[in-house]
Amino acid sequence: MPRSAMTAALIVLLACAPAAARTKIVVHDGESIQAAIDAAPAGATIIVKPGVYREAGAVRALTITQPGIHLVGAPRRDQPVILEQAGTQTHGIWVSPPDSTDPANPELPPCGLLDEHIEGFALSGFTVDGFPGFGVYLTCVDGFSIRNNTATANQTYAIFPVRSSHGNMALNDVSGSRNDACLYVGQDEIISVHDNHATDCVIGYEIENSHHVRMFRKI
Repeated sequence: MPRSAMTAALIVLLACAPAAARTKIVVHDGESIQAAIDAAPAGATIIVKPGVYREAGAVRALTITQPGIHLVGAPRRDQPVILEQAGTQTHGIWVSPPDSTDPANPELPPCGLLDEHIEGFALSGFTVDGFPGFGVYLTCVDGFSIRNNTATANQTYAIFPVRSSHGNMALNDVSGSRNDACLYVGQDEIISVHDNHATDCVIGYEIENSHHVRMFRKI
């Protein structure tokens, strides 16, 4: 194939590639993570630099309703990425379809009026601190990874996927949930829970009403 034809073909392929797959957004200390989430297309990766982030949401610090978001903390030595409770916020990171952000009972939520699900979510590298409700909450999410995070002093639940499937919760360090469980799996299917560390909780690990959940620690 002539070089000009190969170049033209490459341009066409690049133009046809999904825009979201190429999208990376970087958030620096002093900027808003939620603003980056609101601007992100489905499938985007949001990289958050070290700092202490206090967001403006009244009930939830961060709300994610679009599919395929990768929220990646990028800590450095002795410089973590901290999402800290501010004002009246009850929950830290909330991931759900748009019509499932305010269920009457968040522990037994429906997937909205339309039974919608979010396809894909990943969270890594964050410290989520001081929320009286949920530190990290997922509902109606299919295909998720919550890995290498720290959750401290989130009073009711630290990490809480419910009505979700095909998930991986690994290498998280959680502590200080004084009202209920540090790590929870409920009404879920096909979940791997491994090599996490839970301390100073009413319940360290809680699994209920779920199918095909495997919890283990590698030796």
